[in-house]
Amino acid sequence: MGKVSEGDLAACIAEYFMNQEKCSVWIDPHVKGSTYRSHIDDFPAHSISINGYTPDIFAVDRLGMVSAVEVKEAKKIRDGIGQAIVYKRGAHYVYVGGPGDAIEHFKQDILAHGVGVASVTEALQCKLDKPAFSPTPIYITDVLHELELLQIGQTSARRITTLDYAHPVNYLIPVLLFDHDSIEEQVLKEKIRLWGMRNPEKSIRGSLVLGLLRKEKNTLHLAPDGVAFRGLLQRLYEEPLKTLKQFKDREPLPLHDKQLSYMLRLLYLQNPDVRRFVDVLKTVKSERPNALEVLDKAIDVSPNMVINLMIRNEKKEEVLRFFRQNKQKEVLCSAESAKDYLLKNVFSWFKRQLIHVGILDPRSNVWPGDMKTVDLRKDLWIPSKDILQPVPSIGPN
Repeated sequence: MGKVSEGDLAACIAEYFMNQEKCSVWIDPHVKGSTYRSHIDDFPAHSISINGYTPDIFAVDRLGMVSAVEVKEAKKIRDGIGQAIVYKRGAHYVYVGGPGDAIEHFKQDILAHGVGVASVTEALQCKLDKPAFSPTPIYITDVLHELELLQIGQTSARRITTLDYAHPVNYLIPVLLFDHDSIEEQVLKEKIRLWGMRNPEKSIRGSLVLGLLRKEKNTLHLAPDGVAFRGLLQRLYEEPLKTLKQFKDREPLPLHDKQLSYMLRLLYLQNPDVRRFVDVLKTVKSERPNALEVLDKAIDVSPNMVINLMIRNEKKEEVLRFFRQNKQKEVLCSAESAKDYLLKNVFSWFKRQLIHVGILDPRSNVWPGDMKTVDLRKDLWIPSKDILQPVPSIGPN
């Protein structure tokens, strides 16, 4: 087979999963200058890891079954087998992909490890030898969570911990300033500024992340939850904008208005990041868990959530290396070293929002302080007892 770049091999395999297997497909774009970069506009990108390694391709079929593929050029196929075996921890089906004439020599060895083969012919046609199905990969929930975020367009720039207003009522303001179901973004920003907020773009970004608004080019539209919340606020309060301004100075919100706090909780629990974090909270055995105990459990069951939601960007590659070496608990070797890795938003804003909406107990938790002074061993993250209740929808049926 002639020289075909690894990026071209990956594109061929991805197209097969998309067209023949009817899967949703994502490719890791790799570093700048990689042969994968020429296909960056052909497929959506991902950066999801499994135990510190990032598959070249993720594919999800219509039944929600996840396939992970490690693609290698002819001379490196043997190296891909070890990585593919790691991926069995986070995918139902795992493959090594490569040029057909080269991968044929390793085919039986690959299949013997419970890994499938994705071979590419000289005519750039793909053929799959499917592996055995893995029913319960230990990280599959974590991987599916990250893929769900990609499917709804919630990338790293729109994760819940990017919200940097401490009080969630700030994200309700935009929906009350709509005259119609849509408005130009610049017009809405000016209305928010006149209402009294210096950074209206933060308020709008929060409304988008929480699903209250949706954006098309420079126009903002009320999403179904935004319509529902605007109607709710108008029914609850005679002057909702004035009331929300008063709530901004009252902490925590559940002690002042249980009904609004409850409705905000329903809204937050529809966010995939918040749902996954609550799932982690529920598995912590301590009745009064501190921040280190919560992080320890999160690293065990949801490493991608920790890496993408809680770790500072400049520290992510270092944390991934810990996972590759099975030394991930090095992140938490001490309370002080852990603070070097963590995004300050987790403690400065995210925790406050969870208290305001009643996911964390408003009476039992220490109110978060500055990241420099917080003691992670004394910083309590006690969930409210009623977060175990089913989560109804707040929007129209």
